[in-house]
Amino acid sequence: MNYENLKKKLEGCYVTVPTPFKDINNLPLNFDALKDYVEFLLGNGLDRKIVLYFLVEPQVIFQQ
Repeated sequence: MNYENLKKKLEGCYVTVPTPFKDINNLPLNFDALKDYVEFLLGNGLDRKIVLYFLVEPQVIFQQ
């Protein structure tokens, strides 16, 4: 693995995208809140063409 090349690709702004839940029984996912948050990020300057999503805990990804 070329770490210098990797470091260049991992420069810039990193934002977290929390998982929003509705405050009702069983805490279902709040897709409207997620959509609003992503639109907020895009509307306020987050414009990279390549996005890395951590859909599971990072330690799970790096253990594999």
